[in-house]
Amino acid sequence: MENGEAKVFSEQPQGSSYTYWVREATTDAAPLPVPKKLTQNDILSQKSEPATLGSVWNRAGTWEEKSLNKWASDRIKELLITVGTLEFPGGKAEIKEVSNCVGDAFLVTVRNKKRVGYTYELTLKVKGNHVCIL
Repeated sequence: MENGEAKVFSEQPQGSSYTYWVREATTDAAPLPVPKKLTQNDILSQKSEPATLGSVWNRAGTWEEKSLNKWASDRIKELLITVGTLEFPGGKAEIKEVSNCVGDAFLVTVRNKKRVGYTYELTLKVKGNHVCIL
């Protein structure tokens, strides 16, 4: 077995032997793997592998979830206030205040792909005027 050669087992009857379930190798079987000592170049090439998304411990890129609640809530409020005047066929409206912004936002890394998920409930104070065309 040391030089990559498979050990050939002799034919044994499947009676009461406890090794009846062991796969018997034949002469045409693939050779056993031989250990190979790593060189300095092998070690350096493993360190230069492309970085995976997410945490260092999650190299396989399986499920990883990160909360973005604080950032998303602040950003939603900021963006809604800066929208300005919205024009509709029947008038104009402007968001004056975001009085309630509650929800969840998260970044999920699955199979080395980033995905964003969110659920939010908003309460807005809006000022508007209605144009009546006769």
